[in-house]
Amino acid sequence: MTVAGPGRKVACPICLNRVLWSQTPGVVINDRGDEVPLGADDDPAIGAWRSAAVRRCPGPGSVHYVPYRYGEFGEPIVVAIVGRTNVGKSALLAAMIAQLKDTARMDDAGLEVKPLDIRLDQSYHDKILRPFLERREQFGNTQPVASLDAVTYAAEVYSRPAGRSYAVVFVDVAGEDLTSVAENTIYLQEAGALLFVVDASELPPAGAPRHVPGDPTFAFVLGRLAEQHRAAGRFIPVPASIVVAKSDLLRFDPDTPVRRWFSYQDDDRQLNTVEDESEDVYAFLVSRGAGAYLDPAHKCFDVTLHFASATNCSPVGKEYPADLFRPRRVLKPLLALLAMKGLLGTDPFERHLAPGRVAS
Repeated sequence: MTVAGPGRKVACPICLNRVLWSQTPGVVINDRGDEVPLGADDDPAIGAWRSAAVRRCPGPGSVHYVPYRYGEFGEPIVVAIVGRTNVGKSALLAAMIAQLKDTARMDDAGLEVKPLDIRLDQSYHDKILRPFLERREQFGNTQPVASLDAVTYAAEVYSRPAGRSYAVVFVDVAGEDLTSVAENTIYLQEAGALLFVVDASELPPAGAPRHVPGDPTFAFVLGRLAEQHRAAGRFIPVPASIVVAKSDLLRFDPDTPVRRWFSYQDDDRQLNTVEDESEDVYAFLVSRGAGAYLDPAHKCFDVTLHFASATNCSPVGKEYPADLFRPRRVLKPLLALLAMKGLLGTDPFERHLAPGRVAS
């Protein structure tokens, strides 16, 4: 089901100019990097080309492109991944996208997922997913993705409960450069969901709690969004998930609930436990003096909190051990965000989340 009418305007994720979608030309970029016009949408000869096509945005700045079907499903859902460099954002996102590409798991969740941009999908698979998930290479050794500028990945997600498709794009918000490079902050203006990543390795050890200053990128993003949504009232009307990444490092700490949640074999699609997990994560971060990481829980309208690990182990040399390596609990934070955006039905959680609170 497409919902982009002939007069519909859609915000470009690159320049944020709201463009008239029906007048945004479709092109295919050939091997030489040249644009080849796609032709009219009703031309049957271009059907096979459309999956590899992009649209050239008429907005300001240098020439840039968006996925061909980006604006056909209503307002796209832009998921911004927030956190400092080296906290595990890219590894976590790679593990999540691998789950999105698992047809059987998505079908169980009531979703059908396919790439929104075939070239971006292939680039992400070759340069990120294959080295990381198939060869178990430490993430720093992978090649950067030749993406649509800041867009890390883009998918078309059909929701059976909602009876329609959505464009879902992922933007890995820059870490240390976020507050100094204006171009990196522009994507926040269209963020429809936020994924805040906490590095478990930076938390104080059990029995020696101290105050942790938190992540300055959290405060910066929340400040920008609060200013942008000032008219909405006290809470930022953007759903958020806080993920304690690398939680495998906490499994044997005596005062953490991580062992409980990691003991479940596969509850990633069972959202009725999200609020219990959120309460456990909240209490754990407070107990470790890391309450500063909880700012999103106090300032966003709907928030969930999660323990997760993209690898389940630490690297040995430049690789992760084959007998231990596997993503753990990485799908649930993403499903929680999609649920809060309405993709999984009207009330997929056991109880309604309360504004500005972890659970009711």
